[in-house]
Amino acid sequence: MPQANTTTSFELYPLSDLQTITVKYSVRLFLFLYILICFAPLLFLGLISTKTVLAEGISLFKLAIPTGRRLVLFAKTIGLSFLVATCGTGVGILGSGILWFSQERKTKLLKYLVWLVLLLPPYTYVLCWNIPVDWLNMATKKLSLTPLNFRGFFATWWVETMVFAPVALVLSLIGFESIDSLVIDSARVLKDDLAAFVKVAIPLTFPQIFSGWSFIFVFSLLTFSIPSLLFVQTYPLEIFSLFSANNNPVEVFFFSLPLLIVAFLIIYLALQGLRSSFTRNRFRTVWNVHPDLPGWLNLLFLSAISLVAIQIILPFATLSASIKSVQTILSAVASAHREIFFTLFISFLTSIFWIPLALATAVHLKNVRRGKVMWWFLIIAPFAIPPQLTGIGLIGIWNHPMMLPVYGSIMMPVMGNLARFLPVATLVTYAWLTNIDPVLFEASLIYQPYLLQRIIKINAPILAPGLISSSVFVFILSSGELATTLLVVPPGKSTLTIKIYNYLHYGTSETVAALSFVMIWIVLSLIVIFGLLMKRWKYMWSK
Repeated sequence: MPQANTTTSFELYPLSDLQTITVKYSVRLFLFLYILICFAPLLFLGLISTKTVLAEGISLFKLAIPTGRRLVLFAKTIGLSFLVATCGTGVGILGSGILWFSQERKTKLLKYLVWLVLLLPPYTYVLCWNIPVDWLNMATKKLSLTPLNFRGFFATWWVETMVFAPVALVLSLIGFESIDSLVIDSARVLKDDLAAFVKVAIPLTFPQIFSGWSFIFVFSLLTFSIPSLLFVQTYPLEIFSLFSANNNPVEVFFFSLPLLIVAFLIIYLALQGLRSSFTRNRFRTVWNVHPDLPGWLNLLFLSAISLVAIQIILPFATLSASIKSVQTILSAVASAHREIFFTLFISFLTSIFWIPLALATAVHLKNVRRGKVMWWFLIIAPFAIPPQLTGIGLIGIWNHPMMLPVYGSIMMPVMGNLARFLPVATLVTYAWLTNIDPVLFEASLIYQPYLLQRIIKINAPILAPGLISSSVFVFILSSGELATTLLVVPPGKSTLTIKIYNYLHYGTSETVAALSFVMIWIVLSLIVIFGLLMKRWKYMWSK
């Protein structure tokens, strides 16, 4: 497919059509719904908090300023996130570097497998790292050595770094592959390969590198599942505790303000690198001759990519080894079949409802000329909203007598998933739109002048791979969502994620391993199905 010119306006409809006004206003309607779904919970909490302050005074603002124990907890959470982001970015830069240098099939395969780490629920890696530690402790016990205690700050740092490092790897690799071959070739003529990499390649890729660092920082800052399972108290976990103790959303909102401010600031700073990741051309053939680098740097590259490979293999190796028989898996599935079907149903609904919202938003983002930075920030800002606040806000909005049919229904977790993962769907769809040549749609105006037929016969097949990709991403992420679902799940219902998370508090039993194994194979099956669909689509497109 021809590479799109990113400066060209992208239209799914002709400006001369009488239906143009209807289509344009439909896009604006879905764009409004996107913003409403993503920000309504936070806006609701902000409005009732403002109303309370006007009625009772500004004493509640004291909660927004961490002091005493809360200040220590906040500083500890910030420090952990900074350490995870810095180390994860280092692993990502080195890992992406070796993938960039190499053109071998094995390394190309890693580019796709690394997405598996990003799509699996983070808490599963607590179990996956605990299993080999338990094996090691069994060996040390026989040797009368002190067992390793895989808990606390160090264990949390290690697991989060390994979980989030692929974020930096993917964004850094996009940056490296965006560098023109002529720039690198010129640098290699004037300087050695080490200087070309350090003084030319890394500065040119810095926006993507910093964007990767920023997203890792925010993800680590807002997550609570990994620290809680490893017995580390963090600020996001305190939000749950406060809401459970007094059921007061106003206090929770003010308590969360420091976290919100830091997260929004970091996400805003990441805008430049994220935007350039979608707008720069990718050459993919920079290092025609493998670079001659010092041995110590090659060792670092090899170590980084080995850590990424271990993180990919770890769930399959550890969980398979800890499950004694197929009967264990069957028993676990039988005991959790309701949770499995409920999880799949929620994920399916979410993966369907996002389509008009994210597609309209991606088209708007592609066409908008004024206030582009503002729109980009609005699109990715939901990443900075703590999922607990999303859940609490949804409870406040829908927990009224007239809204009870919705409040106690499956739509609550679906809306929570949409609020959290619509930005992911929008970015994936936008990435696909940037790779479509607008000439294809302009030509369709000649061959198919009627709007409905043009959408069905031309636009839909061209957009299908991007929409399928987004649906798969949203489905997988929704199936592993924990923080928001934990608050809004209907009474008497549970998801597979919640069941596994609750079991993990009691240790690494064989049942937990079996359920986690089922979750991993659900994710892997969806990725394989998606790959087959994409292969089929490419074959049909070539015809």
